[in-house]
Amino acid sequence: MSNKYLIIGVVAVVLVASIAGAALLLSNQGEADKVKKAHFEVTSLTLSNQKVVTGQSLFASIGMKNNGTADGDYEVRLFLDGVQVNRTLISLAAGSTTTVELGFVGGAVGTSVVRVDNTNTTFDCLDRYVVGDFMKWHITGYDAETDTDIDAYWSSEVMSANATRYTIKETYDGFPGINGTYEHSYTEQWSDNLENLTFIDKVDVATAWGTKTLSHYNYTYDEGLYHFVYDLYIDEATAVIFKISTSYETAEGESSLVFELVETNLVWLPGI
Repeated sequence: MSNKYLIIGVVAVVLVASIAGAALLLSNQGEADKVKKAHFEVTSLTLSNQKVVTGQSLFASIGMKNNGTADGDYEVRLFLDGVQVNRTLISLAAGSTTTVELGFVGGAVGTSVVRVDNTNTTFDCLDRYVVGDFMKWHITGYDAETDTDIDAYWSSEVMSANATRYTIKETYDGFPGINGTYEHSYTEQWSDNLENLTFIDKVDVATAWGTKTLSHYNYTYDEGLYHFVYDLYIDEATAVIFKISTSYETAEGESSLVFELVETNLVWLPGI
């Protein structure tokens, strides 16, 4: 056999082998395409509140489904105005669904966008303190420093406010020694230090607007010689505190007071 035919034979063998290899590769690729895979998608995205105030916590409820053909894991990531604020890892069997809750805190005043993957929703964030806001409280209890039973009213109207401080005009009616109207400036505590609030339970509380189911929180802090213990009853939908029970210790003994909200001009609040 001439060298020419030997070369032709070798080339033919190589071509046959190459074609067979390509066919096997395509066959394997086809089998790979049939490999089971997990595929996750967002089925729903809702918020616990559509209107909050600065510093108020809220939750995103996210429906997830594994539309794939295999079990799998997926990291659910929550974005607020383009910035990731929370995440969690879920595991789902093929065809299964679940709902996860991720918490975050309302930030800048205005309309904010919450997004998970390509699904988004919005909520409105309002100033916690707005000039002109008015609240009136009925206060009852015992003051050890003056050895007096208290049955009085305290009202407040916001005169000026920014992100961390506010000035209010306070009117005292029925308090021993401090009746009258005064102006004071305060550093915001409830919105800046929400992590210090300890959730206790949900309770039904009688208010001036009927019985409401409120979240019961506990809060403690020291101020000079005073040690304060607060129990706050908050409407999560509006962040309004409808009732405050407080006790504080001094050298004269322990005092205890109950503040009940009886009047406000915050008409944007649902149910008020």
